[in-house]
Amino acid sequence: MIQKIQEVLLKEGIEGWLLYDFRGNNEHASALLHITQEAHLTRRFFYFIPQKGVPIKLVHQIESTALDHLEGEKRTYFKWEDLKKELKTLLKGK
Repeated sequence: MIQKIQEVLLKEGIEGWLLYDFRGNNEHASALLHITQEAHLTRRFFYFIPQKGVPIKLVHQIESTALDHLEGEKRTYFKWEDLKKELKTLLKGK
């Protein structure tokens, strides 16, 4: 799946795709990432697929295993300030 998405990103000149969900409010991201309603996730998570390279998972420390079924580097946050800092780092230059 990741390779196909990266091919499209490269073809379209898009630097990356940031998928996000909070309490199941993004059914498209959940479906694409194979997350069911039964997972009952209550914290924000992000999954960044870069045009090239390894995807990055950003998850709350309380639900740190939420995206373990997906490939990529895992980063965690605990406080809101940590989340903002991690997102800023993740998306720098994009």
